[in-house]
Amino acid sequence: MQITTSKYSVSETAKRLIDALNKRNIKVFAHISHSQAARDADLEMRDEELIIFGDPKTGTNLMLEQPKIGIALPLKMLMWLDAEKKTQVGYELSQQLASQYQIKQNIGILGKMDTLLATLATEISQ
Repeated sequence: MQITTSKYSVSETAKRLIDALNKRNIKVFAHISHSQAARDADLEMRDEELIIFGDPKTGTNLMLEQPKIGIALPLKMLMWLDAEKKTQVGYELSQQLASQYQIKQNIGILGKMDTLLATLATEISQ
């Protein structure tokens, strides 16, 4: 997992990610607050939010080549408050999916996904 520290709160970092995705016309499929779900179940946990997003025009090409990659898509970015009360932003590298799902024709898409994820992580954290 790639991890970046954000200077913003978890909720502000998540909002910044959604804004950055909207500016790029990238679809936000879900915004999940793990910490709110915990509170709803009368449990306590530090702030943690997951944003699931992607571009069907991009992801579909990967799934046409190898339908099983659909379990790993769309992209995800996790924001959480660590034990030192610092907001962390994490994501998995898409390039790792190439060997796992035998992606050959669309391997360049995975590289572009990783570039996007790194750019977003930096943009929303600073």
